[in-house]
Amino acid sequence: MKLHTLTDATFGEFAEQNNCLVFFYADWCPLCAAARETLEHLPKERKADWEAAKVKLAELNLEHNFRTADFYGINSVPTVAAFVNGIPVEGKRGLQTAEEYSELLRIFSADANNI
Repeated sequence: MKLHTLTDATFGEFAEQNNCLVFFYADWCPLCAAARETLEHLPKERKADWEAAKVKLAELNLEHNFRTADFYGINSVPTVAAFVNGIPVEGKRGLQTAEEYSELLRIFSADANNI
């Protein structure tokens, strides 16, 4: 699965057109590097779950895209937030396990898309 790199300019349209998990990070953050590695492997390790959820994985660097981070109140890295129809519906702050990140996939079930 491709990890889409977003900016302040591209975030809104991407989040509105795709159900997505967005990884908010900073280059200086060592926990972010560990979170990225976990997130990049999840779609491969749990392929069926990710395909069923029809979710896209994206990243946004807070240092270079502070407007989006400020708008959504993201003040801690790493943070992974689930967006459905452009609306943030749940998130996880700090470094999480693969299982904890995968829990966010339940949001993208057919029943949850009626938000």
